[in-house]
Amino acid sequence: MIRISSIVLALYLGLFAVAVSEELTAAYQQELIDRYLYLRGEGPLPPSLEGKDIGHCGTQIAFEYFLNRDKFTGKYAELARALYGRYNLDNSIISPDGYFRIHYSISGGYQVYQYDLDTAGGGDGIPDYVNGIAKAADSAWNYEVNHLGFLRPPDDDTAGGDDLIDIYIIGLPGSLYGYTEPEYEVSPLRATSFIVIDNDYNIPPYNQSTAVQRRLDAANVTIAHEFFHTIHFGLDWTEYETHSFQQPDDVVRAWWEMTAVWMEETVFDNVDDYILYQRFFYDYPWMGLQAGRPFNIYHQYAAGIFPLYIAERFGASVIKDAWVRCRDYGQGPDWLEALNDAIISFSQTEGIYNSAFPDSIYNLRRAFQEFAVWNYFTGTREALAPDGFKFSEGANYRMVPDSAMLTFNEYDSNLIWPFWPPALGDGTPTAYMLGNMPQNLGAHYLNFENLSLVADSFFMAFYGIADVPWNLSLIAFPQGGGTPEILMFEQGELGRPIRFQIPNNLYRKIVAVPVAASTDLLDYNRAYESGYGYSAFFESDLVQSEDDFVFMSPYPNPIKVEDNEDNITFRAAFGTKEIAGKAARMEVVIFSVSGEKINEIYSDEGFGNYRDGEFVMTAWNLKNKAGEYVSAGIYLAYCSLIFQDGTPSVTDKCKVAIVR
Repeated sequence: MIRISSIVLALYLGLFAVAVSEELTAAYQQELIDRYLYLRGEGPLPPSLEGKDIGHCGTQIAFEYFLNRDKFTGKYAELARALYGRYNLDNSIISPDGYFRIHYSISGGYQVYQYDLDTAGGGDGIPDYVNGIAKAADSAWNYEVNHLGFLRPPDDDTAGGDDLIDIYIIGLPGSLYGYTEPEYEVSPLRATSFIVIDNDYNIPPYNQSTAVQRRLDAANVTIAHEFFHTIHFGLDWTEYETHSFQQPDDVVRAWWEMTAVWMEETVFDNVDDYILYQRFFYDYPWMGLQAGRPFNIYHQYAAGIFPLYIAERFGASVIKDAWVRCRDYGQGPDWLEALNDAIISFSQTEGIYNSAFPDSIYNLRRAFQEFAVWNYFTGTREALAPDGFKFSEGANYRMVPDSAMLTFNEYDSNLIWPFWPPALGDGTPTAYMLGNMPQNLGAHYLNFENLSLVADSFFMAFYGIADVPWNLSLIAFPQGGGTPEILMFEQGELGRPIRFQIPNNLYRKIVAVPVAASTDLLDYNRAYESGYGYSAFFESDLVQSEDDFVFMSPYPNPIKVEDNEDNITFRAAFGTKEIAGKAARMEVVIFSVSGEKINEIYSDEGFGNYRDGEFVMTAWNLKNKAGEYVSAGIYLAYCSLIFQDGTPSVTDKCKVAIVR
């Protein structure tokens, strides 16, 4: 049996600043015009979109055009003015409840699906496809405005013939379902808009049937989705982000799209279109809620399961409250702060509590932590879920695949960031997890099997070494079977470790779910400046002093020397608030097995101040005091933490092996 006494996890996060370009190059202006022409079905697919899936909602293209239309210069300004406008279709009707004007054609390229099928009321002279769209639009208005209480979109005066919301039915290119086009600003936050949807939805899986109703299924969810965008434009169109590591045109409207997907599922629950692209979320659990273009265009749509969680856990009013707060907080983006405040307010006023936390109050951080646990219990795992930890339709959802988890069957492989071995001791590859650390509002799933290999207790010290708060959940499966238990931990202060110890005879396996959960939108960018990750140590000789310093085994050990740049790193972590902040350095004295002193090394930075959970370290370049490389063999290392203020030093010893 392998003796294991601890598991230590540490995470690092970098910083990144947001930069937004204000000047448009000639190439970018041409690109915007080409994309806009393509969106309207009036031009070919632009080269920049060739081979790319642009998703089902074209609002992104229309929105980028809207953001930049006053920045066009020269000939591009003339082109932009000539292009911008509504569609001129032959026919229109007003929806039964009088909220919408539906524009359509029964001939030409925009001819509606089965234009000659007219059965409503024994034949009213209007194609069934158009009548179905008018009915769906009223259903969307009645639910989103009359039931949920969202502010009605601003009137467009007489554009489209009157002040009603206009829906244009045209032939959209590619796999686009529809889009919402902003038109004119009525205030710094509000803009008028109109909706465009497809005329036949000749798109899988809807084109597998010729029935009008099946094509209307796609139209229904599109209308609920796009009408919510008209509400977005009428509340706060500034709720978008620009990620500094992307191109200036890659604005991200993740909050728009995830809530619009939630709305389409809520208004037309029987269609379940959102399930079609859930793989773009569940297959990438490390991707944060803010993720969007260009890495995974569908992620912001697939992330609609997060507002679905919010609505099921707290109620739809929380999402409405968050959007209203976005407006009230002024020009955005403010959606993380707004959602956090909405959750806190609802938890306090409605008495929705979680006793795992000191004050029992939910916030965005704790809600996302719980959401990540719900995401484990989907598909066939849904039947295992404890009460209160699953979606109402979770059995139909995709699961986080085993390939997106890191499974430990043995505990003899140290994972030290960023020098992870290519595989664990049993051959499990580490490349996926190493290359995809959790973004802000993203998660990892660490599957600890064979806990009987752990001597006495399963001990974990989780270090979130970053200016971002981290939470940790454990999904613990009892030895004798039965419903898993959910244990939740929260980092009390930035840099403070999360610790727990569990007897190894209680659970047969534990799935640890660390999440990074900040309400600061810029923390998504910061992750990309210098990289970040965590370390996991599985040791039998890990020492914790009275002051809770944690010495880690040196890495790599043994070391196979391949060039003169190789070295062995020694580390120790600060583990208590009382000691954190003291000026300290690490000293390592190397001896041969015969007792000869080989070298004495100190931490490169000298005395430094370290926060709780941070590392003090030094590296041995494998040379003796004379500057000569030592020969292969076993060496003894005495590691000490030395304090500038005279606090008694702490010492540990270990063996290191050099292979040449």
